[in-house]
Amino acid sequence: MCVGVRYLSIGLTFGAGELATYTGAPAHRVPSPVPPLVESVLDDESAGDYLLNLRTDAPRQVADWLAQPTRSRLIGPRHDPRRDTDHHMAGGSLAEWFDVLVHRRHVTPARPLRKVEPPVKTQP
Repeated sequence: MCVGVRYLSIGLTFGAGELATYTGAPAHRVPSPVPPLVESVLDDESAGDYLLNLRTDAPRQVADWLAQPTRSRLIGPRHDPRRDTDHHMAGGSLAEWFDVLVHRRHVTPARPLRKVEPPVKTQP
């Protein structure tokens, strides 16, 4: 859903992996997606990780699929991996929700960036 030429809605989906918790507890494991989650279709082993521009023309069959209402996994603080398909957003299509979709097959917990000190300038 493009809202002006300077706005780009980017969706991020993934297959399986681990996510960091904010409580300091061990990483939260997320299982591989199963139907009816759209990630079960997007997580094609042969495709690997990819970026999909939903603003471009697609073959009719693909365009029709992208326009269909779907369910996408929604991971939040109450996500229960045993009930993964219960945690989703629905009511729209990928083409309505996003301009670009980034799919990663496997995710790992975020890590803080290492602080880098700026170089010290010396006088000649």
